[in-house]
Amino acid sequence: MDSNMKIESKAMTGTRNGVRSGADYIASLQDDRSVWIDGERIKDVTVDRRFRGAIQSIADLYDMQCDPALTDKMTFLSPSSGARVGLSFIQPRSAEDLRRRRDMMKTWMDAVGGMMGRTPDFLNVMVSAYASAHQLFAVGGERFAQNIVNYHEFIRENDLALTHSLVSPDIDKRKQMFEQPGDMVMRVVRDSDAGIYVSGARSVATLGPLANEVLIMPAAAKFPLVKEAEAYAVGFAARIDTPGMKMICRPSLPTRGRFANDPLSARMDEMDAVVWFEDAFIPWERVFMYRSIKAVESAMKSPSGPHGSHQSATRSLAKMEFLLGIAYNLVEVNHSKFPPVMGLLSELVAFVETLRGMVRVAEVDCIPGPNGTVVPYEPPLNVVRAQYPAMHARALEILQFLGAGNLVVAPTIEDLKSESGPAIERYCAGADIPAERKMQLMRLAWDASCSSFAGRQNLYEKFFAGDPWRNAAIRAERYPSAREAQDRVWAFLDRNGEWEERINGKRSHAPNAEIFRAIAICPEILEAFIPMADAIRKGYGIDPKLREMAIVMTCQTMGTSYEHNPHWNRAIKEGVPKEKMLALWDFEKSDLFSDLEKAVLRLARDATRAPAQVSAEVWNAVHLQLGSQQSLALLFNIGWYNMTGRLTGPLDLSDEAGFARL
Repeated sequence: MDSNMKIESKAMTGTRNGVRSGADYIASLQDDRSVWIDGERIKDVTVDRRFRGAIQSIADLYDMQCDPALTDKMTFLSPSSGARVGLSFIQPRSAEDLRRRRDMMKTWMDAVGGMMGRTPDFLNVMVSAYASAHQLFAVGGERFAQNIVNYHEFIRENDLALTHSLVSPDIDKRKQMFEQPGDMVMRVVRDSDAGIYVSGARSVATLGPLANEVLIMPAAAKFPLVKEAEAYAVGFAARIDTPGMKMICRPSLPTRGRFANDPLSARMDEMDAVVWFEDAFIPWERVFMYRSIKAVESAMKSPSGPHGSHQSATRSLAKMEFLLGIAYNLVEVNHSKFPPVMGLLSELVAFVETLRGMVRVAEVDCIPGPNGTVVPYEPPLNVVRAQYPAMHARALEILQFLGAGNLVVAPTIEDLKSESGPAIERYCAGADIPAERKMQLMRLAWDASCSSFAGRQNLYEKFFAGDPWRNAAIRAERYPSAREAQDRVWAFLDRNGEWEERINGKRSHAPNAEIFRAIAICPEILEAFIPMADAIRKGYGIDPKLREMAIVMTCQTMGTSYEHNPHWNRAIKEGVPKEKMLALWDFEKSDLFSDLEKAVLRLARDATRAPAQVSAEVWNAVHLQLGSQQSLALLFNIGWYNMTGRLTGPLDLSDEAGFARL
């Protein structure tokens, strides 16, 4: 196959006009697709009541791209055609590109309250990531690398909506896909010069009946990398109207067909389906891997995961903000700002800000990706994947608490227009809003937290990224900072032994070594503390009796005993009579102290009192007899024990074991 194949091949044709409108999108769905629901094949999904609400919601998103006021926010210039194309197709090359893309995705998500998990941007982002790492697909053959690049350009230039299906259904969870009975799992059955033929099922294709194309890739997290799985090691893209392919949909969510009554169910049921292939033909131009276990293993290294997580985390943020807005409005309409109620709101605020922080960290801390691109930093996005399902479930519970009985008796628009309307106007009114406005809010809160739509949303959040338990195990195993954290612990324990040796060895003479053990919790401070203490205690020739009396006076003035008691003993050991030590507090009236001793004690006392004010007379009396160096060194000793005394007081350190005051 020609590695320079152009995208205008018969397998991939389109108008190449860049961004399309909502009307263009709707028209693109009117083809010969085989969509089945409730036992019938749907001839035209655009007019079927079970699909048209979600189709219109997607169409509205496409129209936003065509709004001149949003052009710069929603689009960028195609690197190949120069036309305006959707910004979700960009291959980011900087943190700013990631921010721009997130701003675009957030705009779409805000428009649907984050309630649609498979808007077109999700797959746009993932295919763009695959194409940025196209060399990974060359493991199975160079043409497959070129195919993914061409396909990315094709969907970008034609602004197509994609679904995907990565999971193989299983009848017996104990068995691998190639061991399942009845040839049920999708696999390659044969090939030809023109392409490949596939048969079997894939699940789940959310948005499938409403998309233009389906992307089929192996589920990397659970694909068995063994030879027996070769027939299943295939990746390709197919048009939804591909002959031999059908979408078998779950039942639609029950609604009354009125947006006012079911504002979410009637508009945003994006539909889930099983994709069934019966000898369906896929042209080689659309194949990205073929019967290659190595290609599956290689594709696992692509950045599609982090990029897809960036989109889903952005959606999670928009959704939680929307639920937060509902909650605040429920509180406001009933004037129920009581402390327990506000506590519930604060939980939602914490969820919102946590999600916002995770998204921003992923962008700011992005890492280099393939071919000059950047990749969002994945660990914070994994936090969102791990924690959002619980956040979402709790948010729905909070809405139920706040709405309470109002949710189960919220009338419909038909009720308001019936003969019961006047009564409803009275009992359904809010504190400051009319009944119809409050009814709209309650119907929305019901749909978001209690309806079938809410139940499907809750299930979706738990499983949309795959098996949550397997994913959690993979995230833990691949956490990039795990080894660094482990090494930091071992280093701490090694240094802890060194500190113990230093404290009990080099400083073992100190009767107050407990302070060093306390400071050891801050190793950098301890590293500086010990040499500083040693330097200050050298004293620069200060008479040790003067120094120890000054330290004891400092501690007495502060009222701290931890440093006071050992230095009391040290003063006596240095030769200060105990009688003089007992008279220390009243030294001014005692005849036991020399003029220099009194001057030193005044300096220690006045420098320690609050506020510390040492008069020129007091300072000069010391300076005149000790000189500049010894006077400053003495003042450092006084200041040092001011610091340690104020440190040991709050820490409530006790004297060393076996200590006794003389």
